[in-house]
Amino acid sequence: MMSEIPMIYLDSNVILHMCDGHKPELKSEVIKASEAQRAVFPFTAGMVSEVALNIDSIEETMQRLLFLSVISQELYFEQSAFNFRFILRDAFQVYDSLSASGLGFDAAKYFRSFVPYNTHRATAEAYDMDPVVMNNLAPAQLFEYINHRLSEYEYLAGSEDYAPRNIDQCVDLVKSLLLKHNERSWSQHGLEPEKMMRGFKHQVLFNLLESFGYRRDKRREYEKGSAFEDATHTFLSSYCDYLVTSDRGMSKRAAAVFWYLGHDTDVITSSELLELLKGSS
Repeated sequence: MMSEIPMIYLDSNVILHMCDGHKPELKSEVIKASEAQRAVFPFTAGMVSEVALNIDSIEETMQRLLFLSVISQELYFEQSAFNFRFILRDAFQVYDSLSASGLGFDAAKYFRSFVPYNTHRATAEAYDMDPVVMNNLAPAQLFEYINHRLSEYEYLAGSEDYAPRNIDQCVDLVKSLLLKHNERSWSQHGLEPEKMMRGFKHQVLFNLLESFGYRRDKRREYEKGSAFEDATHTFLSSYCDYLVTSDRGMSKRAAAVFWYLGHDTDVITSSELLELLKGSS
């Protein structure tokens, strides 16, 4: 159920469009709505990383961080191994923490390099999934289609015990592999598996949909590893009333994940956000 004051999660591309002058009317309405407390726009470490890290211009970096601090009213959605909460913190502090941690290393792009784009595309072909058909299905029919294809796939003899026949079994398989690989290390460092795997289902479903061919990223976006951050945005935005994005592929996959997991979060475009904010003034 929507809160009295809507909580609105802005995808990084929408923030960048406003910062770079491409959406001046939206920028004005977002600032006014935030100041008048007609809407809440929390920010996250992922947003700071995408819009402010590795920017050559210090002035531009400071302007973007100031914009995040202003529209969020310094409401920060913290996600870490130890904390998962909304707290008051300005974007400059988060930026300093990320910079100090040496996150100049692009982990998403690095891990993507292990699975070439053509190999990634072959997943859908192996299961005989047709992206053209899938892209025109509503979430209920989409998951029905995927489950049907998985149930019909002929695995090699002897592999039946490990052969997922539906989406839930795919998620369970990935979970078991993740726990097997990390549980001992987490235990040695005093980390709880439940907390380390927050958002696991959202992120796995989001990436499985792409692997199966639904609203797949183009090669350039795939190789950048954009889906990893988009999957995290999808999880965190499930705690909000709206997710606003200009990325059609992300919006469709996020909406499908929300439907599957029973979330009420609405996925809207920046134009729809503008109309929403103007209507509430």
